[in-house]
Amino acid sequence: MNRYLRILCLLFGALLLADGAVCQKSRTDSLVLSADRAYLESRYVRAIEILRAVSADSLPVRGLFTLGSSYAALNDHERALQFLRKAIDRDPGNPSYRFSLARTLALAGMNRDAETEYRRLLAVDSLFVPAQLNLGLLSFDRREYPGAIDRFLRVIDLNPRDYLTLYYLGLCYANLDSLEQARSYLAASLTLNPRYGPGLSQLASLYYRQSDYRQALRLYRIGVREYPEQAEYWYNQGLCLEKFQDWQGARDSYREAVVRDSSNSLYWAHLGQVFFEMTQFDSSAGAYRTAVRLDEENPVLLLNLGLAYARMGDVVHAEKAFQESIAAHEPAQVARVYNQLGALYYTRKRMRDARRAYQSALRYDPANLEALFYSAVTLDQMKQYNRAKEAYTRYLRQAGKDPSQSEKVKLATDRINVLP
Repeated sequence: MNRYLRILCLLFGALLLADGAVCQKSRTDSLVLSADRAYLESRYVRAIEILRAVSADSLPVRGLFTLGSSYAALNDHERALQFLRKAIDRDPGNPSYRFSLARTLALAGMNRDAETEYRRLLAVDSLFVPAQLNLGLLSFDRREYPGAIDRFLRVIDLNPRDYLTLYYLGLCYANLDSLEQARSYLAASLTLNPRYGPGLSQLASLYYRQSDYRQALRLYRIGVREYPEQAEYWYNQGLCLEKFQDWQGARDSYREAVVRDSSNSLYWAHLGQVFFEMTQFDSSAGAYRTAVRLDEENPVLLLNLGLAYARMGDVVHAEKAFQESIAAHEPAQVARVYNQLGALYYTRKRMRDARRAYQSALRYDPANLEALFYSAVTLDQMKQYNRAKEAYTRYLRQAGKDPSQSEKVKLATDRINVLP
């Protein structure tokens, strides 16, 4: 009888243990479902809290994957990789798990490992499009454009309506200077998604680069209409309108650009240039002043500011801007600024100052034809005729038969003949 009771107790204990294991499994499955729900609702911290209540060794593979994906969503790539790898160890044939691991490796900057995982995926399933695309993007980031093109073309073969891959194909060909093919793929991308901003910008910039300003302007106008808050579209529209000498249209575009981004010196500089073309020199100087304030050591901005002041007749501020431009310029470019300073003095009848400026230009560029000519003219104006004749002769030797100098050559020759 005692032996019989012992057997019953053992059987009952085994039953209790089995029931306990079933209950434990049921509880774990319930936790995984709750974590999955939290993950799908983007409550990643909650999903982690739920799953960390269970030992990793006790989690089913789905729970490991959800835990790793939740960490990845929070950019905790170290822990994400830990649990995604455990999920793959348990289920190495699952393409979704391996793809998530590869993508997380890439996000963590471990591109070589990511590439290995993508290739493993394709070895099992050559039609796994996301792996082909991401391999192409890794090649693109390394500027290995022919390899990237090969991957992207495979994606397009499988999914011809993938506008993003068509866009990257266009970028690859643009970087290889195959502009016809670049335009073709970018146009195809925009046909599928006409509002894709990067595609609009890239195709428009290709047209602009090839001097097809009408097509570039058409696309930038679409950009302005679709994304009016983007300063860059207004700025690029202004650049195109400048090419057509539509100064008012360009001015309005640049004004819109600086309203949206008042910290960009280029926007202010082009606004200043348009005002200059419209002979609104005070407005031009104001725009250039802002550009200089944003980019204080830019010699071109200082030069243009000086030119605007000079056209206003503000000699003091023009002289200051030119001198600052000279100080900021590279030596090879200083001569042309001295030319402008000389012209400023010349128009104000300050011949000695003009002469000194032109002589300074010649020190930096002895073959500077403008400086050679006007250096002679200033001597002529100061009635230093012998020195003027010598200076005209030096100019004529340098000018030779340059067709752009024909009028000045004739004047220099006439002055040599009539000077005492």
